[in-house]
Amino acid sequence: MFGGLPGLPDICGILPNGRWLGVEVKWGRDTQSDDQRVCQQVFQSRGAIYVIANSLEGGMAALAEAIQALRSTT
Repeated sequence: MFGGLPGLPDICGILPNGRWLGVEVKWGRDTQSDDQRVCQQVFQSRGAIYVIANSLEGGMAALAEAIQALRSTT
């Protein structure tokens, strides 16, 4: 459904509570494109969880932090 649109994260999903989840995977010196930054801003402004993962451990930590932040605000 979303495949091939510029800026969308590498991994997309919907959590059990209906919240959208996006994970942008970056490796080495790879950085976000302008389209990816816009996508991140748009989705986060609408309550989505969006993280950038530079490693498996970093991605998991960023997800845990984002989920904890959501729990503390609800």
